[in-house]
Amino acid sequence: MYKIVDGVLQVDSLQIDGWLNLSGSTELTSLPDNLWVDQSLDLRGCAGLIALPESLSVGSLYLQGCTGLPFLVRNAGRMERDIACWHHKERGVVISLGCFIGTKDQAIQAVKRKYSGDAASDYVAKIEIAFALYAKWREENGRPKLNF
Repeated sequence: MYKIVDGVLQVDSLQIDGWLNLSGSTELTSLPDNLWVDQSLDLRGCAGLIALPESLSVGSLYLQGCTGLPFLVRNAGRMERDIACWHHKERGVVISLGCFIGTKDQAIQAVKRKYSGDAASDYVAKIEIAFALYAKWREENGRPKLNF
């Protein structure tokens, strides 16, 4: 199904039906472009991961402890999630808030439905920071500018 060679995930197929659990794979540094995981991609504890691939498509994404990602924002919301943006194959730039994946506006609306007051403001600020860090990372790494 998959193996990690020199820090790079190698899979038999870029399309994975179901879940892909790579949690704790500290040697993992990168994932292949155009990776598609039907349900959940669990990357918790993959501290060596330094980027998310272009055109990643997943049902849900778990990033807790992926401290090598330069655009990771830690401790968001009551669940203290680690959140990050990436370029989704079909939806453009999105953010992962655990099982929620959506655009910036969708994420902010979802947070405002669930949180109020300072908790909502803090979470929204972290979403804004995540998008700003991702835009900066793309620019610094010569990736095409995306609107979001």
